[in-house]
Amino acid sequence: MRLLFSTLVALLTCHLAIGQTGTVAGKMIEQESGFEVIGGNVAVQGAEGVGAVSDLDGNYQLKLDPGTYTLEFSYIGFTTQTITDVVVNAGEVTNLDIQLYEGGI
Repeated sequence: MRLLFSTLVALLTCHLAIGQTGTVAGKMIEQESGFEVIGGNVAVQGAEGVGAVSDLDGNYQLKLDPGTYTLEFSYIGFTTQTITDVVVNAGEVTNLDIQLYEGGI
């Protein structure tokens, strides 16, 4: 009985922990041509090592704890885009498509 109770508590705890994050997802494109940005960087300001890279279709996905974030989108040769006040809610997807402009370092 004790083992059954412990297993049930562990499963409920895992289920609750999984639902505690939200997702920021979108597509990175080059403004002038409309082409997908492959390998573009998404970084969370103030959270070292937290970020994502866009895939072959320009899509990115970033799982974060609920809160409000500032995200930086960058790629070599393009101007970095900083988006503030990105709200992440538990269990929800925040869609954020980005256009990058040529001319950055």
